[in-house]
Amino acid sequence: MALDRAGYGRPFPKRLRRLRGHGSRLEQSERLKGLVGKLPRALALRLPTTSNKLLSGRRDGQDVWGRVRCDRTLRDGALGLLAIAGGLWVKHAKPGEKHVDLTAGEAAYLLRARRRESRRTSGRDIAWVYEQLAALDALQLEAQGGGEGHEIPSSPVVRVLRKLDGEWVTLEQYAQRAEQGALAPAGAADTIRIELADWFISELCHEKRRPVLIDFCVWRQLRPLARRLYAMLQATSRAEHDPDRLYIWFAPVARTDGKQAGGSRAFTLGFTTHRLDKIAATVRTAIAELREVDCRYDGYGKQTTHAHTTFPAFTVKVTAGQASRPRHPERTGRAFDWHTTLDPREVARAIRRALADGEQQLEDPAPPG
Repeated sequence: MALDRAGYGRPFPKRLRRLRGHGSRLEQSERLKGLVGKLPRALALRLPTTSNKLLSGRRDGQDVWGRVRCDRTLRDGALGLLAIAGGLWVKHAKPGEKHVDLTAGEAAYLLRARRRESRRTSGRDIAWVYEQLAALDALQLEAQGGGEGHEIPSSPVVRVLRKLDGEWVTLEQYAQRAEQGALAPAGAADTIRIELADWFISELCHEKRRPVLIDFCVWRQLRPLARRLYAMLQATSRAEHDPDRLYIWFAPVARTDGKQAGGSRAFTLGFTTHRLDKIAATVRTAIAELREVDCRYDGYGKQTTHAHTTFPAFTVKVTAGQASRPRHPERTGRAFDWHTTLDPREVARAIRRALADGEQQLEDPAPPG
C-alpha cells in the first residue's frame, strides 16, 4: 500500500512529441561527437554535382584537369555521405577493415539537422539519405588527368549493404523483399554498411597528401551550391605568392557542338549555362554565404578576370592557421535565412542612417559644371 501511494510502478506521463527531442542528442554520442568529415582531394575537387533539380541522366564533361565520366546526376548529399564515411573510417576502423557502419538517422542528423527550430530530422530526411545511398551504390565514376592525387580510377563505394535478420544483403535484395511485403519500411535505426574502394582508403591515409576536412555544422548551414563550393575551396591550395588567399577561376562550360571547348570548374559545380555573368553572380553569392557561416573565410571574395581572358576569377581571403569552424553554431536554418533573427533596433538604426545620408547629399551644393 505504501508503494502504491508513493507511485511505485506507475508509468511516467508522456511528453508532447515536439518536446521529446528525438535525435537532438545524436551528436553527443561517442561515435559522432566531434566527428570531422574527410574526403580524398580528388573527390573534393572533381566529383560533379548539381543543385539543379531538373537535371538527370549522365554527367560527362571536362574540368580543368581532364575528362570526367559519371553515369548519373549526383547531388550534394552524395559528397556529404562520402565525407561521413571517410571520417568514421579514420576514427573507428580497425586494421584491415574497408567498411564503415552507420545508421540513416546518424547520416540525416549530420547532413540535414538544425534546418528548423526543432533541430531534429524528419522522415523525409531519412528517405533522402536512402536515395543518396542508392545513387552511390550504383555509381560509375572515372576522372582522368591531373596527375597523381587528382585522378579518380573508379567509384569510391564498392557497394552498400543492409543488415536484415543477422545477415548483410544488398540494396537490391532488400528492395525485392520489401516489395513482397515481408519487411517493414526502412527506419532511422537500421544499420547500413558502406564498403569503400581501395584507392579511397589509400588516399585517406596517404603520407604526404592530407584529406580534405569537412565541418558538418558548417555544411548544414549552407545551400547546396555553397556546400559543393565549400568542399572545393577546402581542397584548393593557397597561392605561393600570397598564402592568405585562395584563387579560383571559371571558364565557360564546354559545349557538345564543338563551338566552346575546354574544361572548367563550372562543370564540377553543376552549371549548364555558357554565360559567364550568370556563373560569376551565382559563385559570388555562394562565397558570400560561406563567409557568413565559416570563420576560416574572411571577406566576400574579390572578383577579377583570369590572366588575359574574360573568365571570372575570385580571390578568397582565408585566416592563417584557422581551421573550418562555424561562426554561429547555435543558429538554426541556413545562412541567408538568418535575417529573421536580426535585432529590430539595428534595422531601424540602419534605415535612419541611410535616410540621413540621403538628406545630406540633397543639401550639399552641386559641383560646378
